[in-house]
Formats: sequence, structure tokens, C-alpha cells
Amino acid sequence: MNAPVRWKFSSFRWTSAPVRSEKPKERSSGVSRTTSEIRSRAARTSSMSSMPDLPRRRCCSFGRRPARNGKTPRATRVRMRMDTALTTVGRAVLFAHWPVPAAQLRPHLPEALELDTHEGSAWASVLAFEVAEARPRALPAGLSPTGAFGEATLRTYVRHDGDPGVYFLSLDAGTRVGAAALQGAMGMPCYHAETTVDIDERDGVVRSVSFRSRRSQAGQPPATLRATYGPDGEPAAAEPGSLAEFCVERRRWFTDTGKPSPYLSRVAPGLRVGEIDRDPWRVAPAEATVERNSLGRALGIDLDGPPTAQYSPGFESAVTARR
Repeated sequence: MNAPVRWKFSSFRWTSAPVRSEKPKERSSGVSRTTSEIRSRAARTSSMSSMPDLPRRRCCSFGRRPARNGKTPRATRVRMRMDTALTTVGRAVLFAHWPVPAAQLRPHLPEALELDTHEGSAWASVLAFEVAEARPRALPAGLSPTGAFGEATLRTYVRHDGDPGVYFLSLDAGTRVGAAALQGAMGMPCYHAETTVDIDERDGVVRSVSFRSRRSQAGQPPATLRATYGPDGEPAAAEPGSLAEFCVERRRWFTDTGKPSPYLSRVAPGLRVGEIDRDPWRVAPAEATVERNSLGRALGIDLDGPPTAQYSPGFESAVTARR
């Protein structure tokens, strides 16, 4: 049996490499400080807390302005001009009008409003169209937070101190966000509805439109609108004195909402008014078939029989905050 190998550790020598006499590398700051120097600098810095406050120059105009001539600066308010207008782009618009007994409309109006009449009759109208865009005007065209949706409104025609306007009895929108925004900002009675708008368009010309709306908001009476319509002529400005001009060329709307809004002005106790900025309507006679309409029935308003109808290819309107 072979004997085990024994290592003689005494044969290894542990030596260190010779120390070179080189200058230590300087720090990136370019300054080498001893411990005593660092402590001295820290003491000087802490003593600055006892110094009196001095005017300081800010890098922007928000807050206080720089002091001048040793005077204490005063706070200043920075006014920012913001474009708060709301833009709506609609297309394939149906106007459908019915004469209605004043006794059916009067209970729904604020006391400060009087019914406006055309040829001795009060009127109620249903508008149906596609909202292609609904956005703040500051956003570029084509960028709508809600996307396209259908909208059906029921309105009547009123005056306040001789000024003509409209009073919205209901507004059904195919978007929850849009309905809530209109009700909060415009004071309109808005409800969410399931809507579809099918537009038959050929070579850039609308031939016919199929509109469907069914109110789906909980706690509200059911209301449905089904209509098929299209233009029967070339759009033009409404003839002065006609029923079309009486119904379509109105820029003010009145509301009895109790909530203040930047888009509304108070004109009487419990009455506010807003105004729409848009070009004059261009309308044409319409071929319209209203298959079902229960918008008025929910309010006790009879909208029976074939309506007087107009068609408009579309509009772009803006509502600006009143200053």
C-alpha cells in the first residue's frame, strides 16, 4: 500500500507585490477633502438656516413675482384663456313636426315661458340624426371621445320676453357619457337609449336613412322611435315665414334646471337660457315614414298622423361658455 502524500507547506512562500510610488487618482469633482474639511463645510451649511429670508426669483410666472426695489412681492393670479366650447357635428337630420293642442304642452313649461305659435297652432317636433362628432372644440376634427351615435329629441317652441327659442321635452342619446354630459352642462332632460342609424349613401349622396331608438335608462318611462326618411329635393335655406323657418331657425334653448352651468345664463327665477352658434340650416322636403313614435306618449302629448317633414344633410354647431 502506497504511503499518503504529505505536503510541506513550509516550502511555499507568501510574498506581496512591491508597492509602487504613484500619486493617488483625483476624484471626479477635482477636489479631495479631509474629514475635518467635510465637517467644517457641513457646519457652515447648517448655519444658513438662521439667515433671514431673501426674495427668490422663480423660473416661471406662476405664484409670486420677483421682488423689485426691496418690496415684498405680492401673489398674482395667472389668467389662462381656455377654449371651453363644445362642438357637435351631425348628419342625416330628420325634422318631423306635428300641431299639438296647447293644453298638452303648457303643463311641461316653466311659468316664465309662453308657447310660440305658427298660424295659430303650437307645434312639437322630433329630430332624429346621427351625431358624427361630439367633442370640445380644442380637440382636432375627427377625434370624438364618444364616437358616433344616434340622437332623438322632442321639443316645442317658446318665447321669453319676445325672444324665440326651443324647450326640450326629452333627448335620447345612444351614449351614456353623452347623455350625462348634456344633462349636466346644458340642463336638458337626457336619457340613454339604444340607437342605430343606417345611412344608404351612394356616390356621396344620401338616398335614405333608417333610424331606430329605444330608451333603456332605468327608472324612465319607455320611449321608442322608428323612422325611415330621405331627401325629396335639393337642400336650401328655409323660406321666410314658412313652418320650416319657424321650427328650425332657433338658436336659443331654455331650461328650468336648478344647477348652474357655464353654458347657461339665468334670465328669470328658475329659468336659464343657452345659445348655439351655427350656420343657417339648409333643408329640403323629406319623404318620411314614422313607423313608431312614443316619445310624446310618455309625456301625454299626442303625435299622431303623418308629420310635416324636412331633411338636412347635416350641421356643425358650437356651444360656448358664457362669460
